[in-house]
Amino acid sequence: MTIPQYSVVALGILGTISSILVYLSPLPTFYGIVKRKSSVGFIVVPYSVALFSATLYLYYGLIEKAIILITSNSFGLLMQSIYIIIYMLYAQ
Repeated sequence: MTIPQYSVVALGILGTISSILVYLSPLPTFYGIVKRKSSVGFIVVPYSVALFSATLYLYYGLIEKAIILITSNSFGLLMQSIYIIIYMLYAQ
C-alpha cells in the first residue's frame, strides 16, 4: 500500500468509529426512559428516521460490498431497533 491508500483506510476506520459513537449517543436518553419506566415527553420520529437511514445505507453497502458501510450501519440498525423497542415498551 502506498501512503495515500493508508490514509484512505485510516479515514474509513475513523469514520466507522465516529458513526458507531453517533449511534450510541441516545443511550443516556434511553437509560432515563428505562429508569422512569415512561417515554412521556419523547418522540420516536428521530429514531425511526435513523433506522430508515441505517437500513438504506446497509442496503447500499451490501450492493457495493463495502465492508465499512456494512459494519457501521449493521450496528446502527441494531441500536435503532433496540431504541424503538424500548420506546414502545414504555409508551403510555
